[in-house]
Amino acid sequence: MEYKILSNPSPDSSPLRYATAPTQDPAPVGLPGLSRRDTPGVRDMITLRESLRISVEGVTMRTAYWLVLAGVLGAGCGGGVPARIVGMDDRTVAVGELLELTVRGTVPGEIGLDSPMLPDAQVTSLASETATAIFRWVPVASDVGIKPLTFALKAGGQTATESVVITIVPSEAGRPRFLNAPYNILLDLSQSRSASLPITVKDDDNESITLQIVSGTELLNATLDVLPNGKSATFAFNPTMAQLADRCSFGTQVMARDPGGLEALAGIFIEARNGCGAEPGILINEVLYDPPTGIDPNKDGTISTSEDEFVELVNISSKAIELGGATLSDAVAVRFTFPTPTTLQPGDSAVVFGGGMPQGFPARVKVFAAPSVSGGLSLNNNGDTVTLRSSDNAIIDSVTYPAACVRCTSSIGTSINRQTDLNRNTLFVGHDLVTGAVGKCSPGARANGMPF
Repeated sequence: MEYKILSNPSPDSSPLRYATAPTQDPAPVGLPGLSRRDTPGVRDMITLRESLRISVEGVTMRTAYWLVLAGVLGAGCGGGVPARIVGMDDRTVAVGELLELTVRGTVPGEIGLDSPMLPDAQVTSLASETATAIFRWVPVASDVGIKPLTFALKAGGQTATESVVITIVPSEAGRPRFLNAPYNILLDLSQSRSASLPITVKDDDNESITLQIVSGTELLNATLDVLPNGKSATFAFNPTMAQLADRCSFGTQVMARDPGGLEALAGIFIEARNGCGAEPGILINEVLYDPPTGIDPNKDGTISTSEDEFVELVNISSKAIELGGATLSDAVAVRFTFPTPTTLQPGDSAVVFGGGMPQGFPARVKVFAAPSVSGGLSLNNNGDTVTLRSSDNAIIDSVTYPAACVRCTSSIGTSINRQTDLNRNTLFVGHDLVTGAVGKCSPGARANGMPF
């Protein structure tokens, strides 16, 4: 920026007049003893293609220089700069973590926290040309949630405020933990008609927690006897003959929650033997109800949120099993009937997709597509029951999610898989949580991609 006098002052005593206007590049007249770096803030007020057009009457030329300079500097040093707080962004911080914000003003002044009142917060002013302060605060468990903070700048009789939104999330460090989970119970009906299991929760930073059965996974004739501190309980299951008539596998989930809202889940799986309904050799090992983005599980070259759904079955017995006439259904209707013959040798698997033209699978993996007339598999992301029945309508295996799955959501983006492949004594987890898992699903293979 150059400062230019465009008309010389008259020697008469007429009043001072001034105006601003763009010029075409008139010859500059320098200000004695003054350089551009002596005038902070000027570049914010006058563009590079503008200059001051000043007509001065009744004063000397040197006096005119300093009148022009005083007007420019006055605008640059607060006369034209509003008091504002700038540069703050919304933040997310965990309980127990230090939140540190640098709060800056556009002019000199004093910065403080206007609201809410936080007794443990600190606001420290820093030496600077404009108002600057450091805000420090460590949120506690009761602060979890959305908390707007409003700061105030007081300068020259003005008060300016600005708010920032702080999201406080629970600290993972204090999350309760189930010891020895998941819990698997083998109920030998030849020895006993009931089973019990001690449950222990570890939570070092809380004296007491809430321990309960997860809503929606309740198991008939099962109880959870919790001690007052919530950290110990006894789970008991006393199935009736009617419950054991057509199934051998049962499951539920328990949840521990601390006062700060941190939760932990654990699955309880009961496998009955020697006196329950037919003990099948076919196991539902993997279910994909929310196909991941950009992946084509049925390998037909078309990515589809419906046709790429699948249910994986595996023969875990030591003998060949005929599936011809068996049906696969959801909670609403039969979605697929196996053609006759469909024989699975020990270790063989069958994968039923929601549609399309499945291809490219090994010979020991039998692949099928549910017909469109049945609506495909129509697996509900919010929860469903997948049931495999024999040709005489006896239940071979059944999976209800999310009850049979630990931390399974409607938008999980992976298949759900037995925590241990082919182990009926485990609940389901997201595919990527299985130890050694490769990818987001593995139709016709173990979670690590190897053959059964």
